[in-house]
Amino acid sequence: AAAVSEAAVRLAAELEAHFPGVPVVHTIGNHDTWPYYSLAPVWHLLEAGWRAEPALGHSYVDRALPVGALELWRRGGYYARPLAGTRMRLIVLNTNELALGAGATQLQWLERSLAVARASRTQCLLFGHIPPGPSHYELDSICSSGHYYQRAGGACWQRSAQAQLLLLLRQYSDVVPASFWGHYHTESVRVLSNASGHAVHTLYISPSLTPRNPPHNPSVRLYKYERRTGAVLNFSDFSFNITRSNAVGAPRWKERSPLSSAPFRLKRLDAPSWAAALRALLARDHRPKTNKELASGDPFFKFFPPSRCEREVYIQSGNAAVPPLRRCKLAVLCAMLHLEDEPYASCIGAPLRGPRLM
Repeated sequence: AAAVSEAAVRLAAELEAHFPGVPVVHTIGNHDTWPYYSLAPVWHLLEAGWRAEPALGHSYVDRALPVGALELWRRGGYYARPLAGTRMRLIVLNTNELALGAGATQLQWLERSLAVARASRTQCLLFGHIPPGPSHYELDSICSSGHYYQRAGGACWQRSAQAQLLLLLRQYSDVVPASFWGHYHTESVRVLSNASGHAVHTLYISPSLTPRNPPHNPSVRLYKYERRTGAVLNFSDFSFNITRSNAVGAPRWKERSPLSSAPFRLKRLDAPSWAAALRALLARDHRPKTNKELASGDPFFKFFPPSRCEREVYIQSGNAAVPPLRRCKLAVLCAMLHLEDEPYASCIGAPLRGPRLM
């Protein structure tokens, strides 16, 4: 536990040194607790570490957790705080608690917070570490009966907590149009639609600097957003090729944006625009049970080239009769479009047979 909290304190000190005065939004993740991925109240250790670190101290805690946020943080590792210079609020979830099934009180607090925000016409940005729904780099990553995660003991959200969170995101999409997540180490997006199929909320999944699980190039994401509404205007992923950078002794960063990069070249980054682009990409050749491989000209490869499929996406969990690149496309795009088990299972060509776990 001490080693885990020490790493978080050192990271906070580095951020403070390089971005002095910039708000840091601390979010509890599965690697922040000891035992790993548990309900251990690590937030108490983190606060003590920040206060004891000379480069941070009490003033850092006051800035990171202002105006009532500290009380909530101490209670359960989740909180809300204002964003200086705006009328917006930042809402931060403890997804360890939600995913492990102990988050009823947190979800009640979230619903109250969103209701108050709507009543006061305040827009919110939502942050969490473990996103709901299946993984985009593991095919059939759901815990319904007979599916891969159920057989292999994969980590899924507790089903009632996931259902409640998705319900709140749908109900309050006017208040919180986008949310921001990590956990999977590689970049992705999720689109949440309502009962009529209209996309209402976007979940952005940021890449990581740590180039593992799955193997990938180290990346950092920068978002540009509208400070009145919270709408995401653009984001850029900055990454470098480890092998080439090691050869020259320095990282060679490259920038990529969905506004300018194929196959998306989106004009807007709202949920309907993402949904239209992803649905078109999937529909180009969505035959989840065929034994014919994707054509080399499939536009999916402009987003996810074959080399990246081989390196980053675990497809052995899928139907072996389906060719590997087609399984990669199903893993990536079905997860981006479907956060709930039943539509996801249909998308990958393995409809649910047992109890529906939504």
